[in-house]
Amino acid sequence: MSRKKNRSPHSAQRPTLFLETSVFINRRFHHHIVRAEIERVIASQRCVTSKYVEMEFKRRVVKTLIEFHAVLDDENSLGDALHHFSEGFASRRDKIILRALGTLVNETDLASDKNKALKHFEMLIEAAIEGFEASVDGWINNRQRCPLASASINTGYTTFTEEIECRTKCTVEQFWDAHQLDLKTLIANRNAPTHRGNRGFAELYQAMDEAVADPASQKTKMKCMRSGDLIIGLEAPPQFTLVTFDRAFAAICSILGKPYQIIPSFQALRKMTSST
Repeated sequence: MSRKKNRSPHSAQRPTLFLETSVFINRRFHHHIVRAEIERVIASQRCVTSKYVEMEFKRRVVKTLIEFHAVLDDENSLGDALHHFSEGFASRRDKIILRALGTLVNETDLASDKNKALKHFEMLIEAAIEGFEASVDGWINNRQRCPLASASINTGYTTFTEEIECRTKCTVEQFWDAHQLDLKTLIANRNAPTHRGNRGFAELYQAMDEAVADPASQKTKMKCMRSGDLIIGLEAPPQFTLVTFDRAFAAICSILGKPYQIIPSFQALRKMTSST
């Protein structure tokens, strides 16, 4: 679904939904039931996001696709590339599925035409970026000044992988400093009974404590990746509804008094579909 893009954060028409990273990923790469539910939720709504979310999408999706493209370029076939790529997975189940797919695709026309497979992947990479951009009607203020969000494939995949590599040239320490009150509010309420069982939220406790003690301590590549949900939850404007699949945001937003909507998981949507 294409959208008319308005990239000005000062538009007179106020957006209503703030989309975080999992929505963009699942809208492009998930079961048709999940994709249909996303379309239902965002239908006729004006959707905004942040440059931090754009960076996460590019780092998680585009970078991964480019990494596989490089493996495919080195191997003899798409099937062998899948076998090779499966070695990087820790889960035995993931490896088995990827290897099964590798064996399966070696029986198709893509097995004998690696250039065709490479072209398909290049189109997939371009479509992923175009799909993200088409989903965005506006941007919130870029408070972290993360330069990775501007990484582009226009000058080649090698340049993109260099541009998406964090060199801590952002102002995320200023972001943490500006949100000290919000962080202290989260810390003061994180042991409430309604949030105790939220594992995603619990994984952010260390980042909260460290950011309050020293905002500059969070300016590292690994710590920024670890605290992504916390950054997005803090930066989400209180006048927009944050849309997500990740339950950590239920705790963050409810404590900070921000509206949010959790899209059901694939398993939950499957049950809902089968019961109707």
